[in-house]
Amino acid sequence: MNYQFTLEKYAGKNSRYTCPNCNKAHKFTRYINTQTGQHLADHVGRCDREVKCGYHYKPKQYFEDNPTTTCHAELDYSGHNDFNRSLCLLRNSASRDISTHNARLRIKSAMTKEIDIGHTIQELRTTLTDYDSNHLVQFLAGKLGVQATQKLITKYRIGTHHKWRGSTVFWYINAQGTITAGKIMLYDSHTGKRIKTPQPYISWMHSVQGKEHFDKQPCLFGEHLLQSNLATIGIVESEKTALLAAHHYPQYVWLATGGISNLKVEHINKFNRKVVLYPDVGAEQAWGAQAKFIRHCSVNKMLDHLNYYGDKYNGFDLGDYLLQTG
Repeated sequence: MNYQFTLEKYAGKNSRYTCPNCNKAHKFTRYINTQTGQHLADHVGRCDREVKCGYHYKPKQYFEDNPTTTCHAELDYSGHNDFNRSLCLLRNSASRDISTHNARLRIKSAMTKEIDIGHTIQELRTTLTDYDSNHLVQFLAGKLGVQATQKLITKYRIGTHHKWRGSTVFWYINAQGTITAGKIMLYDSHTGKRIKTPQPYISWMHSVQGKEHFDKQPCLFGEHLLQSNLATIGIVESEKTALLAAHHYPQYVWLATGGISNLKVEHINKFNRKVVLYPDVGAEQAWGAQAKFIRHCSVNKMLDHLNYYGDKYNGFDLGDYLLQTG
């Protein structure tokens, strides 16, 4: 059988490249288009270190993750409504991209108690449903349209939980593919704002599951996207804002810290690429101080002028700006 895309045949050391996962030189075989002789994106291929690395990103996966790219195989979504279509793609890509790295890891502490590190694929997949009752998803669909919202759901692995009816799950998946945490939050379906009264309405999947010894590893929301996108990183605080920014400014890879104090210099420096910070109004000083120690980093000042209004816009962020300006 003749395939349009095949692994490049060995033609000496120069036909093997640096693996995007383990960073070992001359260990990565890229896929080429047999009709044109051209390579696909530089992260599409297989690492020769099958045991120690195991990275294998196939052309079919690449075109499914980049549906606007030409020459991709048609996907059959017949019989699915809009949100079920998105769910179908999300289930497939979640199982694919988050591979063996996501098996729950257990280590023994000094006190011999079992510590959970990360969630399983199945734990994530069980939340990929009920989008018609997910308040944040419904708000985004009303603002951005169904197709754009589907794309964000798929891209960021957005889930639904019923700890509070209509809650959203933001899955934190690191650059190695480990599902490090699941953050549950409740939003107003009409305003898109977080519901904070009479309680904060924020929890974590490991807490809901009763995992007393869960070790939540450092990770940014959306970090898994760094596996397949070499663009400049844009960092905001709110997960919702990362979704809105990804829709309006797709030329960046948008990540969220999930809190003003979660901007960890050492962790971000591991990415080793250009970073632009977008602090909330009132957080400019805190993030500006951190930015000095982050390599290739700059701070966007588009919201700085709002500080002249005193506390009126305190906490206002890029997402609020995008919703106001359309």
